[in-house]
Amino acid sequence: MTLLMPAAAFDPGPESDEVRAREVRLLGEWAWWITSRGDALHAADVPYDPTYDTGGTGTTSCGRRTLLFIPGLFERMGLSRCKQCCRKLGYPTGTGSPKNDAGCRALVEARLAELCEAATLPAQ
Repeated sequence: MTLLMPAAAFDPGPESDEVRAREVRLLGEWAWWITSRGDALHAADVPYDPTYDTGGTGTTSCGRRTLLFIPGLFERMGLSRCKQCCRKLGYPTGTGSPKNDAGCRALVEARLAELCEAATLPAQ
């Protein structure tokens, strides 16, 4: 029998927060984010918050400051990408997370490279 431990009960230390912050940031760049309305996918800068893990208060590329979360499978596949976010970043408009769109993959990789160079992506 396997017992599941709540995430809050296991604290592996500050180094793991840095690692998790990087993982969530990368996930956010590939999957984008949704607001509580859940009506579109947004590109956003969301500082890591261990309280929410895959969510927090951030600013979308289209200028909204709100609570955002990494979308679930059906949202990642079925929601439209915010047209304003796409226009601001130079991405094609369409449906689904950028990672699921061949036209977006190279753009995401280029954006991640820029973020690494600018040191705005948490270190590995």
